Amino acid sequence: MKYLNRIVIGLFRAMGGSMKNKHPVTHWFYFQKKEDLLKFENYMNQIGFSTIDKRLARKTPMEHLLFIIGRDEKLNEDSINFDTKEFIKLAT
Repeated sequence: MKYLNRIVIGLFRAMGGSMKNKHPVTHWFYFQKKEDLLKFENYMNQIGFSTIDKRLARKTPMEHLLFIIGRDEKLNEDSINFDTKEFIKLAT
């Protein structure tokens, strides 16, 4: 995941993005169970993230439920790597 985060930050910088200012940061998650998604949403809202989108209906039985959160943050590779690792652990 660190490698992917580094690529995203590199693209952000290449497009003229500033690491000094706050920018919208989003995280996407996929869940099998609605209850798990809702529990995770509650926690993420408590620590300052806003729900951007959630899809609780499936078109097929194999489709995952989608949850997207975001907040304005100063970009920092270390903090993004930490958040990504922690959020994946919590979501799992």
